Amino acid sequence: MTLQGFLRRNEQEIGQPLAIHRNRYGIGTVIGAIALFLALNGLYQLNTEAGPTESVLAAAIFLLITVVILILLAGEVLVVCERALVLGPTILRSPFVIRYDQIGVGSLVPVTRARRYALTTGEHGRTSAVRNPAWITQGIHFVGPSPRDSQRQGRLRGALTWAPTRSIDNRWIWFAGTSPTPPGEVTATIAEAAHRAGLESLAAATAAAPVRELTGGKGDPARLLPGYPPAGQRPWWRR
Repeated sequence: MTLQGFLRRNEQEIGQPLAIHRNRYGIGTVIGAIALFLALNGLYQLNTEAGPTESVLAAAIFLLITVVILILLAGEVLVVCERALVLGPTILRSPFVIRYDQIGVGSLVPVTRARRYALTTGEHGRTSAVRNPAWITQGIHFVGPSPRDSQRQGRLRGALTWAPTRSIDNRWIWFAGTSPTPPGEVTATIAEAAHRAGLESLAAATAAAPVRELTGGKGDPARLLPGYPPAGQRPWWRR
């Protein structure tokens, strides 16, 4: 299903889309994928005595893996709708839906210097709820429902989600990139949509939320990202 098809299918719940932010990767990711292909192919050639046919077949398989990775990474979006956010993957899997009434009041904030997200929070890589691939430089943070509850494709796909970080009220930490759009503009759009939906507390808190610039300091996530547990309260494997 395409993104537009997904939005139409769920229109009754999410309303009309107001802004679509596509988090496309840059040339660095493409170069990294090419380097991965060359490394895999080179290691295969160095460690086997395969003939020409096997070598060509192996190269084709490694190239296919590289192309699939690039395709999967290309579908990351954040859609601000009248009554909900739609975010996450759009290729082979469906994105998540988080209604505004599911977002913690005061937790939704704009974030800059997002490449320091892993250093600041200790959360390396991308999970179902924390959408922070290496090329994301800015985004929005909030506390909301579980990824499983945010799926709209049935129990099986919901069971495949992964989001280890909980907020101080035992809900889930979410992060999504805003592409080139300044995150403050995105939160302003969300605040206006929440106001029109009658969620005055969320609208007011979101409109007043200042931009949070990540520092890379391990002691800063609870200070910069509302709802984030202090380092001493996180499980030992996340400290």
